Amino acid sequence: MPINRFPNSSKIAREARKRSGMTLYRLGDKLGYKNGQFISNCDRGLCAYPPKHFEYIAELAGITLDEVIEARVADKRLQIQIDLMDAKKKKELDEAQN
Repeated sequence: MPINRFPNSSKIAREARKRSGMTLYRLGDKLGYKNGQFISNCDRGLCAYPPKHFEYIAELAGITLDEVIEARVADKRLQIQIDLMDAKKKKELDEAQN
């Protein structure tokens, strides 16, 4: 199962989209995408909306632009922590094998 790499920002966008009654296709069309696949991927946290869409997501969610930015920053912080843990585990495995 794919990992949600953007848990904070995907939750904001997914809940805002659902609350507004927008389908994946409709939001995709509104943001200039050919279909709803990109929106589906964002909903599941497999990828994230580019910053050019932050204002629209904030408006749709009824929150400030700063809150959308903070969610993305929290996602990035989490990803860095995961990367650091992975690097540490790899180093420990390499040392154990030598």
